[in-house]
Amino acid sequence: MIKFSLDKIMHLTGLSEKEIIQITQLNPSTVKALISGKTKRIELSTLDKICSSLHVSPADLIEFTPSTPIKKASGE
Repeated sequence: MIKFSLDKIMHLTGLSEKEIIQITQLNPSTVKALISGKTKRIELSTLDKICSSLHVSPADLIEFTPSTPIKKASGE
């Protein structure tokens, strides 16, 4: 599962939702969806705005959790 974690960045930086909206100049509904984790996709232009405005990388914002355990190769 891939999750967009803007809420984690907010916690680390101490920025509020309103401050994120002001800094990034994104639509408030977009920011709310990204904070809540309810978004299914993100436009590259949105990701670029967030990264350049908050001085973070995409890796800081996107988390991957395997939905099934990773199987080891045979012979290990």
